[in-house]
Amino acid sequence: MWVVVVLAMAAGFQTTDSNQGGAGVAFTRIRPSEPYLTALLREGYERSATLHELVDALQRTNVILSLQPLACAGGRIRSCLVGVKGSQRERHIWIKVDPQHTIKDRLIAAVAHELQHAAEIAEDPDVVDAASALALYRRIAVGACGRGLSEECETARALATERRVTEELAHQPDEHARDITPVREGDDVRSRRDGDVDVRQDPSGLILLVVDSFGAARRLTRPC
Repeated sequence: MWVVVVLAMAAGFQTTDSNQGGAGVAFTRIRPSEPYLTALLREGYERSATLHELVDALQRTNVILSLQPLACAGGRIRSCLVGVKGSQRERHIWIKVDPQHTIKDRLIAAVAHELQHAAEIAEDPDVVDAASALALYRRIAVGACGRGLSEECETARALATERRVTEELAHQPDEHARDITPVREGDDVRSRRDGDVDVRQDPSGLILLVVDSFGAARRLTRPC
């Protein structure tokens, strides 16, 4: 399935303060709205060389990215870039990823996919709003968008980035996964955590659960 970048003005989105990245790196340009998204980004940064390089490259740009766990296109796709606004001095980009669509490593890869779209925008200083973003994707997109037939746009670079990150994550398994005791939704869990939250699989191995600061497990995703 293609993950589509939807180029439209975003309304009602809030950016958050900067988040701490992996190994002491501060994600000052990428701002997840939820602690578990920060944890996923940090894990991807540590396990995937491609995502690591992409995050570092975005840190050197003038874009600020808001990353939020929301549905895209009514739940039809699992991630999307939904807004661009700003000036040549500083630009804000809004990205949504839908945690109801996929399990952890694929969610990290979907984030990488959208960060690649953000990098494409960052490379063009003239992209400062929805109209200029659409003009960019008319030039670089594949498929119907590149032919002027759709405003849902995709690029070969983003697809390749997602594919590489997926492969890298498969070869760099989560070193903590074998130490995590499976939990069920609603369980009271008061064991070791990685940061503010702990993302775990239930006994089926398919459903991700977030253990919050109070030790309560709640559902994050369901099987695809």
